[in-house]
Amino acid sequence: MAVPELIIDPGHGGRDPGGGSNEYWLEKDMVLDISLYQYKRFQELGVPVALTRNSDVYLGPDERTRIVRESGAKYCISNHINAGGGDGVETIHSIYVDGTLARALAMGIVNEGQNLRRVFSRSLPSDSSKDYYYMHRETGSVDTTIIEYGFADSSRDDVEQLRNNWRDYAEGVVKAYCEYMGHAYTPPGEEDTMKYRLVTGTFPNAIKFAEALQKVRSEFSWVIYEKADSTNFNPRYRIVTGTFTGRASAERAAEQLKQKFGWVVYIQEA
Repeated sequence: MAVPELIIDPGHGGRDPGGGSNEYWLEKDMVLDISLYQYKRFQELGVPVALTRNSDVYLGPDERTRIVRESGAKYCISNHINAGGGDGVETIHSIYVDGTLARALAMGIVNEGQNLRRVFSRSLPSDSSKDYYYMHRETGSVDTTIIEYGFADSSRDDVEQLRNNWRDYAEGVVKAYCEYMGHAYTPPGEEDTMKYRLVTGTFPNAIKFAEALQKVRSEFSWVIYEKADSTNFNPRYRIVTGTFTGRASAERAAEQLKQKFGWVVYIQEA
């Protein structure tokens, strides 16, 4: 299994319903629905992704942050619903990052019709060198963004918006993340039918090339073409695959090659 680039954390769970609950939903259930939707969409788009939980189970702070730390992911999105009578989306980032990603994710939700309340970070009152939230403080080098999609006890329109539009807000985060990271994005229901192939960097000689071909053919069921280019009588050996439909599937295949063998891999239109 490829190391995830992103891990999604549905907050709370099990015996912890979460404070962002009301007569219509429990926070733990709402954020699990949001997270499972995003997980499926990121998989469709070829983004290596994982979850801290995929069912209604309790995760204590130590276990939750350990899962994130040990996931190998570079980024974490921790999904929550707010409480306290406010209105609009909030995103919270570590004091040790500039908040660019957190703002991009917030604006992804705003672009789907939600209000923006704020994007911020917070340190411990007793130690300004440490993050206030354990999801920032205890997740190591993982760049964690906490998303509060709205208020369960809003005096304005958050409750109705979340009930009706949570999928749109979840998709807004998916789109914003892909745009921030430079991943190809296709809206749900719109199939990318473009054809792509993978081309490796060059191997130094025919022996190394033959060894590489054997490795690929033993690990993957792809159609593989041998390719030897000559420039000024200097042979250059590359591996070229058959076509993949959609940029996301090509990116996923390229990531598999990079993770498995450490090769340079290019994606080209077929």
